[in-house]
Amino acid sequence: MCLLWSSCTLAGDLGDLKQRLAACESCHKHTDNAQQSYAPSISGKPVEYLYQQLLNYRDGRRLNSSMNTMLTYLSDDYLHEIASYYSELPETDFTGESDARKLSSAEAITGKELVHTGATGPACSTCHGSDLRGDGVAIPSLRGLSAKYIAAQLGAWRTGTRHALAPDCMKEVATMLTGDELNVVSQWIAHAFEEASTPQAIDVEMPLPCGALQ
Repeated sequence: MCLLWSSCTLAGDLGDLKQRLAACESCHKHTDNAQQSYAPSISGKPVEYLYQQLLNYRDGRRLNSSMNTMLTYLSDDYLHEIASYYSELPETDFTGESDARKLSSAEAITGKELVHTGATGPACSTCHGSDLRGDGVAIPSLRGLSAKYIAAQLGAWRTGTRHALAPDCMKEVATMLTGDELNVVSQWIAHAFEEASTPQAIDVEMPLPCGALQ
């Protein structure tokens, strides 16, 4: 953490960017271990999405005490440099990893319905796009995420462990799901992808007001 803070003013003395971002690697490792906590793999994600998330953390629009504190004094240019570095790394794909169990026929139908049609709440594809790859800026891609990571994130929103600025649309969505539905959705998404596609702008009206997009 100190290394990243110091890099604001001592970048020339700290070697290349990879060395300066060693603090980030302690959480965002390019292994499935990172995917099974609250720290996702960020390699290969769209540069503008990563940049927007860093800005959101720095400016308090997205809330995580460690990230908020670590990024407090970093400039826009330096945040964009960090985003560019990670976007140029090979994307890590954990879909179909061993933590994703085989769904029964009934579960697969339920998962697909919840993701693409919705049940008691909005479908995932309404905001994340029909291919679930987000818009490359504000809405994240769900590709390459393990079932455990997705379930952990949805569970954290349900319990309030993870939250964003009001109105917190993801908390609303997560609390509409039962525990079983949450797990089925996570498993279905982890198995759902085939060939990668480029994130496209999502030109639809969001089903719920979302503070993170303001």
